[in-house]
Amino acid sequence: MTIIEAASREEMAVRVESLRAISIEEQALAAEKKSLISILENFEGEVYNNCDATLLAKSGICYRQYVFDRSIKTCVKYLRCKGNKVTFLPGEIELEAARAQLKNKRMTDDRYKYNVDGMIYADDFSHLELLLIKVSSEYVSNDTGKVSFDHYKAMFGMLAIIRNIA
Repeated sequence: MTIIEAASREEMAVRVESLRAISIEEQALAAEKKSLISILENFEGEVYNNCDATLLAKSGICYRQYVFDRSIKTCVKYLRCKGNKVTFLPGEIELEAARAQLKNKRMTDDRYKYNVDGMIYADDFSHLELLLIKVSSEYVSNDTGKVSFDHYKAMFGMLAIIRNIA
């Protein structure tokens, strides 16, 4: 059973401590382990200690801010420590790659904006968008229609990013 599948906060803490006890000599792997532990401790601290599934089920924003944003910040911090100049922008942000694609189709009406829940971009390349974050709905939502729509929307956004990079 994995750490994230722990049935309780206590069980998760024991598993995180087991991971922490593993000795890793290679510096790159040690940095990855440290980032992973940070993400797991965030999950443990926020989900088990600060809120519960009821709060995460209130809205997609609660779910994103408590679970995803801090974990993504940890990943970006790791990437920056490795010499990659990237930045995470949380919140409702217009995807520039999608705007460029829509502009090419002469669809410049404000109704056609594509906002994402967050984005990682490259600092050195005129803020080139690399990854979008889209949280479809609150925790344990059964709204399959919205989830399906958001998955297609995210796929369109990622294709726009790839086209913009190419």
